[in-house]
Amino acid sequence: MVMPNKPLISVITVTYNAAASIEETIKSVIEKLGSGNEFIIIDGGSVDRTIEIIKKYKEHINYWISEPDKGIYDAMNKAIKVATGAYLYFINAGDLLLGLPTDILTSYEASAAKLLAFPVLDSNHKLRLPAINSSIKIKNLLPHQGCFYKRDLNIQYSLKFKVFSDFDLNQKLYSQKYPIKVFNEPVVATHELTGISHDKRYGKEIFKVVEGNFGPIYKCLSFAYFKMDGLYNRIKNL
Repeated sequence: MVMPNKPLISVITVTYNAAASIEETIKSVIEKLGSGNEFIIIDGGSVDRTIEIIKKYKEHINYWISEPDKGIYDAMNKAIKVATGAYLYFINAGDLLLGLPTDILTSYEASAAKLLAFPVLDSNHKLRLPAINSSIKIKNLLPHQGCFYKRDLNIQYSLKFKVFSDFDLNQKLYSQKYPIKVFNEPVVATHELTGISHDKRYGKEIFKVVEGNFGPIYKCLSFAYFKMDGLYNRIKNL
């Protein structure tokens, strides 16, 4: 149960040189944050206009800092240390918050579920529904813009990965049999497909995550899945 004067949700955004996209994300969070939640921004020492934009909205931000870090997940771990909400929720610069499922999260506070996952809408207008089954061993079924983690999980993101440590975390929660609850509604956020997680330079990280959690056989299965999925999409777009 949330203690008196403690927020239900800590909404967290990490940034670095995100002047082109951060303002719309901040505005969407402010509009949907509601009372009883907190907003945290961790910046990695931006040298563009990101800090100027953050300061423009500082009266709506509960905590923010700008200092050098070791990447996205180092910044997210910093946020976890200062967050006080019963749930942790991460939304990237460029993504938009559509609404917080406050009533559902409140009703599940005392439940065994440690991760509650909701749908997101990607920038191609495709609805991405969360799921939890054995397919998570080869691909991520839980888009992080829809994931609300219980604070008492004491999660930490691995710094071994630059862009897929959230996938690594979700695989670990699944393999360790933490209770995960998925919902088909409401849609809580948009997911911008031009972000770093869709940079082909980092695609091999997916297979390193899979191998680290489930071994070389699942690494091969994951590789085969993405090859077939890529082929299917190319044929579909002919």
